[in-house]
Amino acid sequence: MLGVLGAEIQAGARSIGLIPTFTQLGYALGILFLAPLGDRFDRRRIILIKAAVLVLSLLASGFAPGLGALLAASLCIGLSATLA
Repeated sequence: MLGVLGAEIQAGARSIGLIPTFTQLGYALGILFLAPLGDRFDRRRIILIKAAVLVLSLLASGFAPGLGALLAASLCIGLSATLA
């Protein structure tokens, strides 16, 4: 899938490989910084906010015009994917 995406946005294999890397980095940062917020604040509200950010991030990745925007959206997807 990344190969097809790379051809679509005219990016090399090295650049396309950053997409899952940024998503995993965002997930790790989300677990490190956002998951502990559930101990201090209302969990339901945090879950709703993260779900809204996740939806917006997924839409942004779908409409990303280039690699930079796609990488930023991938990082946000990882950050907000720590809903559970």
